[in-house]
Amino acid sequence: VVHFCELLAEEENIAYSDTTVRKLLYQAGFLSPKTQRATKRRLKQEAKQKKREVEKRGAKLPTASNFFEEPDKAHPSRARKKFKGELIQM
Repeated sequence: VVHFCELLAEEENIAYSDTTVRKLLYQAGFLSPKTQRATKRRLKQEAKQKKREVEKRGAKLPTASNFFEEPDKAHPSRARKKFKGELIQM
């Protein structure tokens, strides 16, 4: 990240500190290949928490099950056989 900041300053005349750039990249979802496991876990937990908050706040989209009527019994069950091997023809 430090090298990236130096390149930004030299070529694009944009001066940001390495911590600012690192925070911006983390917020955008870009992780360093050398990111520690604890950092990956923390960011993953934060993403899950944000997703839960959005689901709680936002209205849920309708699902296909909302548009179908539930039949009483789509496939009615038949009574048990009295004897082993018995087959009832319909």
